[in-house]
Amino acid sequence: ASDIVSSQRSSLLLAVFYMSVLLAIQFRSVTLGFVSLLPQVLPQSVIFGTMGWFGISLDSVTVFAASVSIGLTVDNTVHYLTQLKREIRAGDKRQSIEQCLSEAYKVTSRAMISNHAVILFGFAMLLISPFRPVIAFGILGSLAILFSLVGDLVFMPSVILSSSLIRKMLTKECRDGADNKSPQG
Repeated sequence: ASDIVSSQRSSLLLAVFYMSVLLAIQFRSVTLGFVSLLPQVLPQSVIFGTMGWFGISLDSVTVFAASVSIGLTVDNTVHYLTQLKREIRAGDKRQSIEQCLSEAYKVTSRAMISNHAVILFGFAMLLISPFRPVIAFGILGSLAILFSLVGDLVFMPSVILSSSLIRKMLTKECRDGADNKSPQG
């Protein structure tokens, strides 16, 4: 069990690193690759914090909660950031990042909430298991999904809005990418 736990810690760090690199490549933006990590901080903190506060041991079942949550939660982050990139590219130069975030939120939030609700109820079904580690996994997974939604819809936009550096980089990278795709006259 201790070998599984230590290998999962390494796997978790590698997953986060590779995920950010792949998303930066997909978005063609280092900034969006970095921003895609922001919503992951909250669910991971909640998982490990809950384990510490309630004395849930890190065993061969609960150790998978963090890794599984990354895979499940990054999906909606990709949808939101893809829509944000579209909004920035589609808007004229006068459209603010706040307006782009608002439009991306309007387009993606309902689907993201529905997706998270379905996954949350799936994890909640684990609570009826007679096996204690599976119950702990269900609790941790449910919390991760819930806080992932908060991370995507509240935390990430808040960080983008509060950091002028991120806002400038996002706007520049997305608009420059749109300019490079337009036909040359």
